[in-house]
Amino acid sequence: LIVDMQPPTREMRIAIIRSKAAHEGVELPADVADLIAERSGASVREIEGTLTRILAWRALRGMPLDGDNVGRLLAPSPALRSRVSID
Repeated sequence: LIVDMQPPTREMRIAIIRSKAAHEGVELPADVADLIAERSGASVREIEGTLTRILAWRALRGMPLDGDNVGRLLAPSPALRSRVSID
């Protein structure tokens, strides 16, 4: 049996995000779901991990899930931008 596995499309990623958030009892604004779909990665595992991180941040900080807060949370950290060398 051969199965062609493709990464989920943008629409599929948004549907996955909305479904997982609803399962957790959270209704995400459309702009937040779009932002997560854009920055979370191509695999379902990465999407779920990103959403888990955002929901944990929301629970710890008590801040609203809006585009600005989620955008700051998903921005690459300066420590991850630098390259590590053997030296």
